[in-house]
Amino acid sequence: MPNRSRDQAFVKRLIAYILGENPVRRSYVVGYGINPPINPHYRAAHGSTTGDINDPVENRNVLFGALVSGPSAPNDFSYVDDRSNFITNAVDLDYNAGFAGALAALAEEAP
Repeated sequence: MPNRSRDQAFVKRLIAYILGENPVRRSYVVGYGINPPINPHYRAAHGSTTGDINDPVENRNVLFGALVSGPSAPNDFSYVDDRSNFITNAVDLDYNAGFAGALAALAEEAP
C-alpha cells in the first residue's frame, strides 16, 4: 500500500534538488532558480541561422521551464552548461514529462 506522505516528501526533495538545493547550488531548469542553464541542447532555443552549433555563442531564445539532463555522473560537479554536450544539456520529453507530472501532483495537494 502506498505511503502518501512519504511519497510527497520524496517528490518535494527531488523538486528542491532540481531547482537548486544540491551540492553545486544550481538549478537544472532553464530560466528558473539558482544559476540555471542558459544553453540547453535544443534547436529552437539555440536559434542558429547558420546551422552551426557554435553560432551564436549564447542561445537566442530562453526555453523557460525546460529541465536539462543534468550531471553526467553521480558527482553533481560533472555538469557543464554546454550546448554541444547533449548528454548533460538535452531537453527531452521523457524527463520533462515526469517533472511536469511531479509538479502537477504537488500543486494538486497544495492547500
